[in-house]
Amino acid sequence: MGPNPTLTLVRGRTYTFAISTSGSHPFRILSTGVVNNDISSGTITYTVPNLATNYTYECSVHHFNGSIITIAPPVPPSPRILKLTLGTNIALKFTGSNAFSYFPEFNTNLTSTNWFALTVQS
Repeated sequence: MGPNPTLTLVRGRTYTFAISTSGSHPFRILSTGVVNNDISSGTITYTVPNLATNYTYECSVHHFNGSIITIAPPVPPSPRILKLTLGTNIALKFTGSNAFSYFPEFNTNLTSTNWFALTVQS
């Protein structure tokens, strides 16, 4: 009843739709990445393509449709250094997620001019 809503979905993410319509109104998503498409009852799984493209969903019998707008995934926040400790070892404490890594390149004895590759410790 009424206009079909516009769906806003994040590119690259997977969504699960529980479908329960009459047999004369099967639900179909007009896109790649759909599993169990064009059904009246059951579950459709949709992995939104990474392309910056919009798609359509519809009743595959009557072609009543709605729009699927795709958006880029959110950018993760940048880490913020909370504490830097210098001594025999260098300790760096920061905020952020586990989705990024830092790889130090060199260490040195400050009384020497010889530089050595660091061993990464967590």
